[in-house]
Amino acid sequence: MADMVFATVYKVYSTVSGRRFMCDLADANQRGYLSQLPHYNSLFRYMDTAAMTPILRDLVTESSLPLREVESNFAVDSSGFSTTNHITWYDHKYGDAHEKGYWLKAHVMCGVQTNVVTAVEVSGGTGIDSPYFAGLVQDTARNFTMAEVSADKAYLSVKT
Repeated sequence: MADMVFATVYKVYSTVSGRRFMCDLADANQRGYLSQLPHYNSLFRYMDTAAMTPILRDLVTESSLPLREVESNFAVDSSGFSTTNHITWYDHKYGDAHEKGYWLKAHVMCGVQTNVVTAVEVSGGTGIDSPYFAGLVQDTARNFTMAEVSADKAYLSVKT
């Protein structure tokens, strides 16, 4: 599993296509960073598994820790990302087909001074932002001393 985590994270940071990335991955395999060379489609299938979510979340947290003595003010916001999936439906009333892209949202807590990402949650693209605020604050507070947190109105809610 560690080989696939290394390979998928390395592929994302390379910013090249899966086939072009295989040369870099073969080089990493020769240098001993991987025990065996996976097929490029295996990388994409592994990225789509639920097992990757907690690992990637932990990697984000771990990468922020060197700045915990520097950062004390934080901001939370979300951004939408389109996927390659589309939703298609047929409207019987008007007799025409419709297609809409599928979106995801990344809710991110980041440092104001350093821009370090301290916590992240991913949700469906049409959901509201406010339910993710408390979790992002709690995750960040485990590792950072928080003096201030800023957010836009999307994170307002009346607790029921």
